[in-house]
Order: sequence, then C-alpha cells, then structure tokens
Amino acid sequence: MKALIIYPVIEDDRAGRAPLAFRAANMVTSYLAALFPDGVEVEVIDEYVEPMRYDIDADLVAISVLTPTAYYSYGIADRLRRQGHTVIAGGIHPSVFPEEAIQHFDAVVIGEGEETIPELVRDFQAGRLRKFYRAPGPANLENLPTPRWDLLKGRRYIIPRSVFATRGCPYRCSFCSIHLAQGRGFRKRPLRKVVEEIERIDTRRFLFWDDNLTADQRYAHDLFDAIAPLGKTWTSQTDFNVTQDETLLKTAKKSGCVGFFIGIESISEASLQGVRKFVNVVKKYREGIQRLHDNGLSLGAGMMVGFDSDGRDIFQQTLEFAHVVHMDAAYFKIVTPYPGTEAFAELERQGRILTRDWSRYQSHKHVVYRPALMEPEELKAGFHWMTREFYSVHSMARRLWGAHAGTGILGSLPVNIGHWLFYYFLDRHKGYNPAGGDLHEDRAGATA
Repeated sequence: MKALIIYPVIEDDRAGRAPLAFRAANMVTSYLAALFPDGVEVEVIDEYVEPMRYDIDADLVAISVLTPTAYYSYGIADRLRRQGHTVIAGGIHPSVFPEEAIQHFDAVVIGEGEETIPELVRDFQAGRLRKFYRAPGPANLENLPTPRWDLLKGRRYIIPRSVFATRGCPYRCSFCSIHLAQGRGFRKRPLRKVVEEIERIDTRRFLFWDDNLTADQRYAHDLFDAIAPLGKTWTSQTDFNVTQDETLLKTAKKSGCVGFFIGIESISEASLQGVRKFVNVVKKYREGIQRLHDNGLSLGAGMMVGFDSDGRDIFQQTLEFAHVVHMDAAYFKIVTPYPGTEAFAELERQGRILTRDWSRYQSHKHVVYRPALMEPEELKAGFHWMTREFYSVHSMARRLWGAHAGTGILGSLPVNIGHWLFYYFLDRHKGYNPAGGDLHEDRAGATA
C-alpha cells in the first residue's frame, strides 16, 4: 500500500513569497507519516518547499487542512478523487467543520490522530472505510513513534528537524485555536523519550514544535538540563512567564537555545484582559525582554492589532514600543477570529463577522470582522504601514547595529531579511498610519 501526505500552504506562500528564513521542517507531515502502520510506503508533499503535483502513485492521500487553506485543499481533494484516489482530511478546520469537509473527502479525522490514523488505515485496507474518525480523547504521549525525518527534503529548510516535548497550552485565550484539534489542557511527554528523539537528530539545529514549551517550568528545567550535553541549538514558542525566571533562561541558553517566540500580543492591558491573555502583564514587558537579552537570547514577538480596545493610534504605539524594547523580530498579525474559537462565536453573535470565505482568514493580509474603533480598511492599512515601517531598511539597520551580544547581527539578520522580503512582496499597497495621516499611497488601494 502507498500513502501520500500533503501539507498545503496559503496563496502567498504558493506564489513563492515565503522566504527560506521562515521554513522549519514540518512536524505535522513527519509525525503523521510515522503513525502509518508498518508496510505502508509513505511519501510527503510539503508545499512550503515544493509545488503540488497530481501525477502521483498513492492508494490513500491524507491532507492536513487549516482554515485559510480549506478551499484550496478541497480543490486538491476533488481533483485527486476524480483521478481515482481515496482522500482523507485531518487538522483544525475539518475538526471544526467535519460535515463541510466530508463533501470533498472520503473520510475525515476529527481531533488528534494517534489512535484514529492506524484504525482508518486498517479499515481502508479491509474495504470498510467510514466517513468520520473521531479521537476518543486526549492522545497518550507515552510511546509515540519517531518522526519520519527521512521523508523531508532537509536541505530546503533553514531549521531541518522538529520535535515536540509538550502538547497544548494551559491558558484559555479567546482567540486561540490550539484546543480545536488537541483538546483543552497541557500534556508532557516523558523526558527520556524526548531526549532519545533529539539524540537521533542528524543535524545540529532543530525546532521544538511546541505551543508553550515552558508552561510547566519544572519540566522545562529538567528538559534543558538533559539536552545540554547534546550540543544542539534550538528555538521554540513559549509564554511570557519564561522571562521572569532567570535560572530557567540560563539553563535554556546552556542547553543550546538561541531565542524564543513569545506571544506578546498587545501593548494594551485592556486588550489582553479582554481576550483572557492573563499571563501577559504590560508593565513587565520591558524588564522581561531585557532579561532575555541579558542571557543572550533573542525575542521573536507575536504582536496583533485590531482588538476591541485598539484605536487608530495602536499602530504608532506598537511600532514605538517594539523599538524601545529592542525586539529582535516582530511577527505582526491582524486579529483573526478563526472559526471554532470563542472570539469567532462572540463576533458572530454581535453580527460583526464580515465573511465566511475561509481563504480570507489570513492574519497577515485580510480583515474578516468589523473592528470596534476603526474601519476595516483602516485596520488593514495601519497594519501594512506598521509592518513596513518596522522592516524598513533604516529600521532594520538600526536594530541590527544595536543587536545584543548574545546573538549579534548574524543571529538577527536572517529573520529580519526574511520578514523584509515577505512583507515587501505581500501586497501592492504600503498602507498608511490612520492616526497620523502618514499616507504612503492613495487610500483606495487599501481594502480589507
């Protein structure tokens, strides 16, 4: 039996606009491949590094579907089914809308796949494939298979390997979609299993594909101590609490950590409270970020604009804050209420959702709801103005010249150049500052 796993990407990335600096080896495809039983020959198409193709030799095709890739994925599935292939779907979007997805697939996996994928393959081989396979509950993380890194085109990734130590997040932010496929709560793999997996990595660099690696700080301490002798370098996503523990930061650095992606989200305390991001405290931001830098760790900050308390001055304020605290990189996003989240349900109840065209649910490009204190066009224009200002040549030069001693220019340059390329090619218009009238081009060019 032959199986093919497809990981589609959104429109801009298919156009070749996602630079190498954004590419990490895909944990979804390599781990999903490992769930297939012995005897199944598995191949992977990851559109981040290779184009989609339809001249395939596969009995069973699995597509990982996100909300912004849903319609594109449906088109892939429809075409492959017409060619005679059996096609199944998994991921967050089919888990939220299984009845929508089944119109285009032979079967839909709802929730985590550790138990359902092997069962689905057995049913397929026996000729009794069902329409829906729902995870019976949170997966047991004790004895997971080793990811199939051999299926990845490693030289096409800037970070060629990914592993995960934990799954989920203990917090309940209203905009977050993590729980839609993984369930609520926070789970940890046995330390010994994680360390053994990292020991098998055949490259020096890797990524922890965790949503909140240090949510359990005692576990994180033990993990970092255990991997320190391996001589690897790594990065991960985590929450702001990591900046409050000096010992944990030192241990992370000693273990090979080069920096963290942290969801700062907003510089407005009202916005953070409004979406239940209680772990973040604005008055602690500057001290926490400085503590990261003092320990030689860089910060990639996730920042969103468009919360209900955000006025037209939020773009200028966010930009100034990013410069003042010396963010090494900022991942700016427009607040996007993904279906299935509490944020989407509340905005829909208020009649503020502007579209259910899932292809527009791209947090770096479109506004899909009506903001409370500005027009959708102003939110999009302000977002583009802010990102282009932060990643202007002048801004990057100033940031790189002042790079902290821990990572230096070489540590910050790739991600800054990568973002510059991404935002430069992202859209035709440059936007404007809605608060200051800093018009870069005619406002008619900035539509949501």
